[in-house]
Amino acid sequence: MINIFRDVVVFGYLNFYLEVFFALSVLVWHVKRRPEFLVRLIGCQILASLLYFLPPINLGMGISLSYILVLCLLVLELLFLFKMDVFTAIFYGVAGFAMQNMAWSFFMLLVQWIDIRNLTQLTGILLYIGSYLFTYAFCFIYFGRRKLVRGAVKPNFTNLIIVTVIVLLIYLLSAIISHMDMWSSYSRLYSILCCFLALCCQFGVFQNSHLQDENLKLAQDNAITKELIEQGGKQRQMTQDVIEIIDLKCHDLKRQISILRNLGNEERERQIDKIENAVMLYGNIAKTGNYVLDIILTEKSLICENRKIKFSYIAEGDSLSHLDSADVVCLLGNILDNAIDSVVREEEERRVIKLNIATNQNMLSISCENYCGHQVAFLGGLPVSEKENKQEHGYGVKSIRYIVEQYGGNMVIKQEEDLFSVNIMIPIGQ
Repeated sequence: MINIFRDVVVFGYLNFYLEVFFALSVLVWHVKRRPEFLVRLIGCQILASLLYFLPPINLGMGISLSYILVLCLLVLELLFLFKMDVFTAIFYGVAGFAMQNMAWSFFMLLVQWIDIRNLTQLTGILLYIGSYLFTYAFCFIYFGRRKLVRGAVKPNFTNLIIVTVIVLLIYLLSAIISHMDMWSSYSRLYSILCCFLALCCQFGVFQNSHLQDENLKLAQDNAITKELIEQGGKQRQMTQDVIEIIDLKCHDLKRQISILRNLGNEERERQIDKIENAVMLYGNIAKTGNYVLDIILTEKSLICENRKIKFSYIAEGDSLSHLDSADVVCLLGNILDNAIDSVVREEEERRVIKLNIATNQNMLSISCENYCGHQVAFLGGLPVSEKENKQEHGYGVKSIRYIVEQYGGNMVIKQEEDLFSVNIMIPIGQ
């Protein structure tokens, strides 16, 4: 007859560490690792080997604080090895503890069902390893293979606390039953069931949180899509309006030219000056080589002229050739609309907007700067809408970020004193 604790659990608290470590390995295989992961892992295992010498810290009634200390060490190890926050590490630590408890209870259940007098040390160790392999394989199939998004584990704090309390109660109950030597098949089955339900609850909470995140992202995508559709409609209306204005002005010019034929020299000069001013105004019609960009810049130039805004731009139309026309309209339309809305509130001499569109080392660079005399609030790297109904506004800048990210680019929006700037870099050919 063998003594299970003496002949099978031969490494003391190092045994417990390894049991939970392999349980965590089943759960965190998908999480992004930190640089030099293998070196970090080896260092952790060397440090963990000292747990062989960890003495039991008994609190009475068979309760040992040493297990909790080992679990805390494993949480720190997760933070050291993987790119996750403290809350996520605790989430996985509690789950690993539950898996270990379930595997141990399953192993001891098999020992109770088998005539222990027929067990040798070798068969006991094989039974021990087989029990853990079976339990962890089951948990891997049921929990670990779920399509979890990297870094997306955002468990609900209240529910995680509930699960933690459940697992700790199971541990305390197991310790007390062991101390009173009252283990039975029913109590083992009860422990297994509680651990499994705790895991189901924990990962069910995660799945629910993940679905909420997906729904929120879907709602944002729908709002951005709506913004894109509206911008497409604005593009068509903008083209029609520009054509109508040009036709109207051409008609006026024809009429004024016919009037000039019958005017005296002085009056003729005055009318010629008016016509020249009108022609200068429509000299704002952009000619960058990109039809869509020309329409956008022309429209914004006319708006700025009307609102006494100094709008200057340097734009390489060919640099936008790899972008979809609807994306160009939404991207530049929102950038310039936001700049116009901002500077129109300033004094006339400070109404300045500068736009630069160019290519630089296989990167599309879009930079827009405008004067901004008031402090802009930022949230998550984006300026907060200053309109009254913030829930129905602010999607313009979000749609800018969405389009930039679709092309694998990066956007930085910042305010330095009185200068507000939007800087975008997009790889060409993405």
